[in-house]
Amino acid sequence: LLGTELSIALALTLGITTIATFNQPKGADTFMNAVLGTDFQAKVQEGDIIGGYEVNSGFGLREAPKTNQGYGSSDHKGVDLLTPPGTKLYMIGAGGTVECEMQPDGAGLYATIKPKDIPYTFQAMHLNNCQSGEWATGQVFAETGGEADHPNAGNSSGAHLHWGQLKDGQHVHPQKGYLTAAIVGNWSDLMNEAATAKKGFGDVTDRLMNTILIQESGGDPTAENVHTGAAGKYQILPENIPAWAEECGVEGATDVPSFLANPDMQDAIAACKLKQYWDNAKERGVDDHTACRMVASAWYSGNPDWYDSTAPQAGYPSMVLGFASSLVR
Repeated sequence: LLGTELSIALALTLGITTIATFNQPKGADTFMNAVLGTDFQAKVQEGDIIGGYEVNSGFGLREAPKTNQGYGSSDHKGVDLLTPPGTKLYMIGAGGTVECEMQPDGAGLYATIKPKDIPYTFQAMHLNNCQSGEWATGQVFAETGGEADHPNAGNSSGAHLHWGQLKDGQHVHPQKGYLTAAIVGNWSDLMNEAATAKKGFGDVTDRLMNTILIQESGGDPTAENVHTGAAGKYQILPENIPAWAEECGVEGATDVPSFLANPDMQDAIAACKLKQYWDNAKERGVDDHTACRMVASAWYSGNPDWYDSTAPQAGYPSMVLGFASSLVR
């Protein structure tokens, strides 16, 4: 949001009302949610159901559970999924490597998974079968362990999968999308659906983003507004940067310097929020032209319901003037 700089929405509306006849393709929501949106990137929490199995222990500090070798960790570096013995694990991403190792007093038989095109490394612990090597997308590389014929080696309280996610060698809170695909084995289907959806949805996303950045910064990712502190290509207020980054699952955007240093991060946050505003508008049953006006109003004022306001705001002309002028284009 740009605070009082509401007049910028005049140019935004002029640029994006050409999408008034845009028909949102089937699968666009799936694409954004699955690949860029918060559903895919949401952090796995205790009680979630992932691939049909319950998460019974979340990430971070917890009461150390009683195990067959004493007690487990009180600082949990992953999440535990109540998988039955023999549950298959599938390679995610565009293929990658798996390295299997044994840690009898801890992880038991475990896998370190390094997909080629995903910026994370993953760990799967308490396995029964695990095969090191190169694996293609969707291939089974391991099975979870447990009781009886599937011994669960390591320090464990029972049959389950411990799943960890690492960034630059540091454990981070695991995200739903990656774990789900590893359990369900649907990565290829997910990406095919995403690619199909993107063909239709990319146009409206790009127009929303490009019109804003052209007006706001000319595409300069280092731009800063001397009056408001708004930063980056899309001129986002400093106080919104960490909140929007967390909401959109974008890591590393903790302050203005880190935000300005990463243009891709700026794109990801802008795409996420503009898609959110667009969806919110369309869910209200408005036509595409009105939805554009509501997106502009939400982006610049925080309130989509001001899209028809005729009152000047903080000395700037009303956005409705821009909306009216766009109707004759």
